[in-house]
Amino acid sequence: MESCIRGISIEAVSAAVPDRWLSLADQFGNTSDANRKIIKKFTKNTGVEGRFVSTYNQVNSDWCYAAAKKIIEDKKIDKNSIGVIVYVTQTSDYRKPSTATVLQYRLGIGEDCIAFDVNLGCSGYVCGLNIVGSIMMESKAQYGLLMCGETASRDKIPTDSIEFNTGKLLFGDAGSATLLKKDIMAKNINFMYKTDGSRYNALIAPWGFYRNPYKSADIDITDDIAVFNFSTNEVPVLINELMGKMGCTAEDYDYLVLHQSNKLIMSQIEKKTGFSSDKSIKAIDKFANTSSASIPVSLVEKLALVNNGVSHFMLCGYGIGLSWCAVDCYMNVDNVYPLIKTDEYYEDDY
Repeated sequence: MESCIRGISIEAVSAAVPDRWLSLADQFGNTSDANRKIIKKFTKNTGVEGRFVSTYNQVNSDWCYAAAKKIIEDKKIDKNSIGVIVYVTQTSDYRKPSTATVLQYRLGIGEDCIAFDVNLGCSGYVCGLNIVGSIMMESKAQYGLLMCGETASRDKIPTDSIEFNTGKLLFGDAGSATLLKKDIMAKNINFMYKTDGSRYNALIAPWGFYRNPYKSADIDITDDIAVFNFSTNEVPVLINELMGKMGCTAEDYDYLVLHQSNKLIMSQIEKKTGFSSDKSIKAIDKFANTSSASIPVSLVEKLALVNNGVSHFMLCGYGIGLSWCAVDCYMNVDNVYPLIKTDEYYEDDY
């Protein structure tokens, strides 16, 4: 499937994380020689050296709120001109209502807007850009907010057996906000996306909800081989197809920003799409895999304060669903904000 957003610009990107970073070794009390070898091998394969981990009271909407608040205040945006709020997460604040409505209230945005959650993981940022841009293009909204985040560490606390729990350290906590603006001079934003629900169980947390409510909710099942093969075979095909549609090669882009899955997968995608490693932005070492927030977090970590002006990007998200999507877009790097670290959280009535 292809789509094109016209007359909409990606105006600003911000991201926030907990004010606590832990190395992999820090997260295990037992640092024997055997465990150090396991950690070293894990880092070599995934690129992960540590992750930001929430306090007990924090959830990802707190970081999304901090990121959005920074943009709104810095850009002096009239909050009543924000007509679209889309919040992408698989770890929402409540079973109901939609967390997007709570963020609308917390940010002081007027009632003349649409706000809803999207339950999507690693492809969520690119799909979210499409959703917000599409609604803006067909409405009177002058601005739209895309917020993406996960509180992954809540479900990824390792046990004492490091050998069997390194995979739980692949996921980190973060939140992001991206502001989109109506702009008749903006370059088109071109998307290509696919979904294959027949492979839904390659990445799944099947218990603890309505379908299977009576088992533990914190058990994730991952078919590592299936996910690796999908990511390294089908994702490059999609990127190459989009580049062909645009009449571009890897040389025509300033940056490639992939979902931060793991170092081995990203390296294979780079090779199969012709992108050199110096064009590929990576932040998995410090942040781990932050799901739908991984692309904006990577932008913030590597491009804040770079001041390269308007740059040409290829962004690609892929994973749970299975779903994968890519976008050819332009963005003013000067509007990528430095990372926010915060221990603040929202105190509700419960």
